[in-house]
Order: sequence, then structure tokens, then C-alpha cells
Amino acid sequence: MTIMARMLAYHIAVVGLAAALHAQAPELLEVRGLAASESAQVIAQLAPDPRASSEAWIHPRIVHALTGAPLSGVLVELFTEDGAEPTRLALPVASGTSGRDGGVRLPVARNYLRAEKARLSSAGFESVELSISELWNEEFSLFPARSLEGRVLDLDGLPIAGASLRSRQTCMHAVPAVETVTDAWGRFRFDSLPELHRWADLEVTAPGYGPVASVGLSDLEKERAYYGSVELRLPRRAGLFMRLMDSDGKPMPGRRVVTLDRPMRTAWTSSDGSAYLPAGLGDRASSLVVWDPLGELSLQPTYAARGRVIPLHPSRETPRGQLPTDSRVRITLQETATPDPNLGEIPVAVVCEDGTTAFGPGDHQLPRGRAFAVCGLDFSGWREDVRDFEIGAQGTGLDFSPRAEPSLAVTLPAGATGWLHVQVLDDSRTIECQSSDGPTVVHVPQGTPITLWFDSIGQWRRAVLPPLEADSQVDLSQEIYFVGRPRLPISRAPLGSVAFEVKDSSGLPIQDVTVEFITVTDDPRFAATASDGSIEFSAPRRTRWVAQFQRDGFTSVHAAGFGPAGVPAQHVPVNMPRLARLTLAGNISSVRLAGSMVESLAGVWRADVAAGSCVVQVDRPGAPPIALDLELAEGEERRIEIP
Repeated sequence: MTIMARMLAYHIAVVGLAAALHAQAPELLEVRGLAASESAQVIAQLAPDPRASSEAWIHPRIVHALTGAPLSGVLVELFTEDGAEPTRLALPVASGTSGRDGGVRLPVARNYLRAEKARLSSAGFESVELSISELWNEEFSLFPARSLEGRVLDLDGLPIAGASLRSRQTCMHAVPAVETVTDAWGRFRFDSLPELHRWADLEVTAPGYGPVASVGLSDLEKERAYYGSVELRLPRRAGLFMRLMDSDGKPMPGRRVVTLDRPMRTAWTSSDGSAYLPAGLGDRASSLVVWDPLGELSLQPTYAARGRVIPLHPSRETPRGQLPTDSRVRITLQETATPDPNLGEIPVAVVCEDGTTAFGPGDHQLPRGRAFAVCGLDFSGWREDVRDFEIGAQGTGLDFSPRAEPSLAVTLPAGATGWLHVQVLDDSRTIECQSSDGPTVVHVPQGTPITLWFDSIGQWRRAVLPPLEADSQVDLSQEIYFVGRPRLPISRAPLGSVAFEVKDSSGLPIQDVTVEFITVTDDPRFAATASDGSIEFSAPRRTRWVAQFQRDGFTSVHAAGFGPAGVPAQHVPVNMPRLARLTLAGNISSVRLAGSMVESLAGVWRADVAAGSCVVQVDRPGAPPIALDLELAEGEERRIEIP
């Protein structure tokens, strides 16, 4: 090929590439009212998907909580409430980051999955999880990150290393918003926590310890106000070792086993069907569910001796694990004064030599051969009783008369509500209780020391009791059992004043601004600013507060801080930028701003918009929609004509 031919071919290629790029570039329109740096483009992909309804998209706009300015680069992730069988894990549906105007557009449904939860995260800001309905097409305020420090200890005050802490903004099994792990001294630190108005929960777990679930971060703020620091106590608790087998005694690998108490714990069975479930909040012998490709199976692990592997046999006919055999054994309980009049709640298990198991009480089909039966369980009200017997062809009658464990009646401080941990050796039981219900009665094993810990804000109580041989009682309201650093209750703590001065960007005071003031110890309070833009609230010292400021024509902003240390009042200046007024007229069928429809009057669309970057979608009858990329100044009044 000659040089001239090569140059001609190169010229044709360049021209072709330029033509292709030009064909892909969005169409520019001459729209009156735009500034030199702004643009109006025809972007077809912004049009609603004809295969989906308008409800299949979410269009939130993320702004800075303290200034009202749009936030770009915020990661928005959408998740399902539960996943598909058999995993039941929350699955991702869609994700995207906010643009210059703080807006993001995401599909709510994808591949037969529908999002129910959203998670927002950005460097330097809090991580927030909330429901889709809270986010939808609304403006959402994101706070700068704040921290919380504390320690996780056992009931003896020793640090627990490797404890996992997770915050939950919604239900307990949702995707965790923020999490951390304790160090060798049991210390933890959160660097990105939600503000008070989102009321997040905290879940604390550690191997070999009972978990703490549904502790509100607002409660931890109260504790910090009481004592100046945060401490969380965990009791020792053995987990559940198990081996899952089918009715023929064959192992069932790759099955997901989940506890039904909270927080929901999960494990997968290995190649021999074995698995280990960490301790739950209640008794170890909690109800379990196994998700199998062939269907959902229920288990009731009633025999949970420490360190022993429990062979579990799921059955689709009965949750009690009935096994197909040709022999019968009858198990009855002769005691009548039981802790629970429902005999079906008394733990009974029969284990055969081949490892098969049945649960009771009642009649069960069992294979012939050697077997032993177990009645009773720690903290069940009955001592463990084991009987060895032979199952014959004609069936075997076996009667149990187990001995009842001693009961312990625990009296709580007046007006107290919280969690009572009863720890025996390496195991424990956790009970949610309150003093208005009278003494809390719990059955305990004989012959071992017992540690009691009552966990309530400002009401930590600890008692170490000698082994009990008979029924007994203990009054935790006595001061000798108090554990903590005595301070005045928060309701009686000295109050200080927080004085706000609300002005616009030019320094002029703003009157009649509605202020919502929230602390961790009080219900929200509402008031309006005076003619000089001032307003004052009282707050307990050292407690966290959040205030929201709203008025028509101004950007909504927040302020946050801690209660004042004394006199004079804590002075907090607040700047509320004025909104820009945007007016659109011309060949328009509808206008969308941050996903929300803008209402029209006599063919003219008006909206108040926060200053800064703003993307507006304008739908035109019989023509593709237009995307207006605007940069609005505070208080600006802009009119745009659409051709």
C-alpha cells in the first residue's frame, strides 16, 4: 500500500470514528434560561422503562445533614429482606453512587428479587440502613461520622477479646450497617454511628459467651452519660454441637441450620453432617430450622449435654423427629408438679446404639437393640436422668420419675427492667424480666456455684451464690449486690441549656423556624424560633442531642452535640441557606426533581431547590425527555423555557 493510500485510509478511519462518537453523543438543545456552564441534553436512557411501572425505580437525593448541601459519591445499596431458599440470606438487588446533585436512580426489582432494605455509606459519614419506603423518592440527610468507645467484659470483669459488635438499623437479620471487633483488652470503637433519630440496635457476640441482642445505641448513650464510659457484660454459654442425619442414619452435608431465637445464628453442616451453632440469647435447647433443597425441616434439640455431639433427625411428618421403625417404647413422666403444666415442654430424648434419636415425651418408633433414654436438662427444672434398656420386638415400657432441680427466686430492684443472666460453670441462661412481675424464678443444677448478673441501665447487680441443694431466694435490690460507679440517675442529673441562633447566609435572623430537639433521655420537643432567630432548650449534661430546623423557603439542616457542662448556656450558631426557586414552562408534560414529580399550575412547573448542583428531568409530549444539569445559587430565582 502506498503512502497516499495509507493516509487516505487513516483519514477515512478518523472521520468514521468521529461520526460514530457524534452519533453516540447526546443531542444538545437550545434552552433559554441556562447559564454558560449549564447544559440541556436529550438522554433517552433516563426515560422510564416501558416494561416496568414507575414504582420499580427509586430516586433518592442525599444531602449533608448539617448544611443541606448535596452529597456526591454516596454508595446506595439495595437488598432483599430474605434470600431465596435454601440459603435465606439477604441478596443484593442493585447499587449505585450519588451524582453531583446528590441524586441516584436504582431499580427496586431485578431477576425476580425485590429490594426491601437500603444501605447508605460514604467515607467520613455514618453508615445507615433503612427500609426502601423511608428512602424512596425523598431527600435523605446523612450525618458526618461520630464515634463511640467502650469495653466488652465477662461477668467477673475480665476483658473478652475478639467479640464482634454489629449495629442494626432495622430488623435483627438485616445486613449489618457498621461492625467492629474488640482487642486484647476488650476495647471497641465505632467510627461511623447513626444519629439519635434513627435508633439503631447493637448486637454483641463472642465464641463461648451468650450474646447481647437489641441493645439500643441510645441506651449506650445513656450509659455513657451515667458512668462516662460504656461496658457490656457477657455470660459464659456453651454452644450446640450437632450431627444432622436422615432417617436411614446417613449424614446430611451442606444443610443450613438456623436458630429461631434472636439473634438468629446459622451454621452449615460438614461432609459428615456435623455443625456447631454459637450460643443464642435464650436456652441452648432452642428451636432450629434446617433449610434443605427438598423442603424446610424443623428440629427440637432437647438433649444438649455439654461437649456431646447430638444426632438430630429431621422429619417432614412431625417436628419431634419420629423415626420409621417396627418397635415401640413408651416414655412417661410420673411427676405432676412440673415447672410447666404442659408435659410436652419437658425435655426427653432416646438415643440408640446406631446413633438414631427420637424426641418426646410420648410414643416413638425405634429400631430394635440397645438404647438409653435421657430425661431432664440444665435449667429445665429437672435433673438429668439416664436409663439404659433393650428394645425388643414386642416393644418396651419405660417410666421416668426425674428429680426436680432446686428453684431460685430472684427479687429485682423496684422499677427495674432488664436481663437476668444465670451462669453455672460454662453455661448460662438469660431471662428478660422486670420487678413489677414479682420475683423471677429459675431452676438451677445442684452442687455447683451460681453467678447472677442483672443488666439494666444504671442497675447493674451481681451475686455469687454457693451450690444450692434446695429451693432458695436472693434479693438483688440490696446494695451489697450493686456493681458500677454510683451517679445521679439521668432524670435527676443537673440540667444545662442549649441556645440556638438561627440565621441565613447573609447573617439575618430567621423567625418561626420549627425546631425538633431530641435527647437520649427525653421524647422529641418542638418549638419555634423568636423574631431574633433564637431558641433555647434544656438538656441533661453530657447527653447526646440532635436538633432539626425546618421552614418553608429554606434548606432543612441539623445540629448535634453533647449536653452542656454548666453555666452559661451552650451557644450553637445555625446557618439555614435559602432555597432557590426554579420555574419551568414550555413544551412539558411532566417534571421530575430527585425522582419526585413537580406539580404544575396552568402549565407552569415550580419547585424550591437546595442550592448547588441539580439535575432535572423534563418529559415532553411526543419527544424524548431532557436532562437539565443546573448549578443554582442560594436564593436564586430561575425561569427556564423548554422548546
